[in-house]
Amino acid sequence: GFHLDKQQLAQSALFLQLPLPPSGEQPEGLLNKRPDLMAAAANVQAKAAAVASAKADFLPRFDLRFLWQTGRIALLTDLDGWGSIASFGVQLPIFTAGKIRANVNAKDAALKTALLEYNHAILQALAEVDNRYQLQYALTQQVSEMTDTVDNNQQREVSIQKLFKYGDKTLDDVIRVQLETLKYQQELLAARLASGLNLIALYKAIGSGWSD
Repeated sequence: GFHLDKQQLAQSALFLQLPLPPSGEQPEGLLNKRPDLMAAAANVQAKAAAVASAKADFLPRFDLRFLWQTGRIALLTDLDGWGSIASFGVQLPIFTAGKIRANVNAKDAALKTALLEYNHAILQALAEVDNRYQLQYALTQQVSEMTDTVDNNQQREVSIQKLFKYGDKTLDDVIRVQLETLKYQQELLAARLASGLNLIALYKAIGSGWSD
C-alpha cells in the first residue's frame, strides 16, 4: 500500500532552502582547491626532484675538509703544501655510471607515471564537476515541475471536496485524489533530497564548501 517514508521526510526538510549552485568556477581553480589534485601535483614535484637528484650523481663530487674543524683528514687526495691545513678530494663516477644511469631511468619512469596519474586526475575531476552541474540542472527542473504538479493536484483536491460536499463526487473520488496528492508530495520530497545531496557533491567536486 501507499505510505510516506518518515526518515525521508525528515531528511528532505533539510533541503527546503538550498543555496544556489556555485558559479564562475574556472577549471584551473580546481588545481588549488581539490586535495586529490594538490596531492597528485606534489607527487609530480617529488618525482621531478628525484630525477634531478639522480642525474646529479653523474657530476664529480668534491670533498674539502679543514683540520681545525674535524681534527682529522679523511679525503682521497692531499694538495701539495696544504697537507697540514686542508685536504681536497675528487670522485668521478666512472665505474658507477651504469648504475647511475639505471637509477636515472627508473626515476624518470616514475616521473612519467606520476605525470600520467596527474593528468588523469585532472580529467576525472573536470568530468565529475561537469556531471554534477548537469545533474543539478536536471534535478532543479524536476523539483520545479513536481512543485507545480503538487500545487495543481492540491487545487484539484479542493475542487473535488467541494463537489463531494454537494453530492457531485463520491468519497472514493476524494480519497483517490488525496492519495495522488500524497504520492506527488513524496516524489517532490525525493527530488528535493536528491537535489540537496547532489549540490553537496558538487561543492565537494570543485573543492569548496558551503558559504555562510
